[in-house]
Amino acid sequence: PVDNNENMKRTGQATLDLSYAGIEGLSVTGGYRYSWSDSQLTTIAPVRNPVTGRFEPGTNETNSATKSKGYNYTLSIQQQFTPDIMAYASATRAYVPGGVNAISPPPGANLPGYKPVYDAATVNTQEIGLKTQFYLGDVAVRLNTAVYNTDYKNIAQTLLGLVNGVSYRYLANIAAIQLRGVEAAGSVVFNPSFSVNFGYSYNHAKYKTWTGVDP
Repeated sequence: PVDNNENMKRTGQATLDLSYAGIEGLSVTGGYRYSWSDSQLTTIAPVRNPVTGRFEPGTNETNSATKSKGYNYTLSIQQQFTPDIMAYASATRAYVPGGVNAISPPPGANLPGYKPVYDAATVNTQEIGLKTQFYLGDVAVRLNTAVYNTDYKNIAQTLLGLVNGVSYRYLANIAAIQLRGVEAAGSVVFNPSFSVNFGYSYNHAKYKTWTGVDP
């Protein structure tokens, strides 16, 4: 296979400090990226040599092409209540381009879930969190906590299949996953030469969709 890819993007991000508008400690950050890509693939299917029994490049050439485009964004709001306490909330979207499979359509048509061109995937995440630091007597403590939710849709998974004794590897859009969890991390500084770092996370993942058939 001969694969030619062209990827382009436009990106921008900025933070607005609303303290200047009279809302002390509040700021908003926004970012946006638009991406587009062109992918072309030329493949020559293998054929079995009747004399040697080995597979050799055939003469049938197949050309596949796809154009993929999508957007990413990030939006977050931060509130600095005091120099030691800050809360935030964010929402992001990530776009994963699609592409073409390095298999010519005749054998591919006999593979489960195969398409000459697989689709783009998206990841949407929401998160809220709190960052604090304080003292317990002379002991300095830092504690950060967060709760998040992630939806991953149209996931492209690598599958394997056999057609006429030939093994093929290809990508197919077969799944959607939801990830949820909480995280906590921090440190306790007893003195400049002794500190304790700690962390905890709980993650729950489940498939919301699974359409792939793995032979």
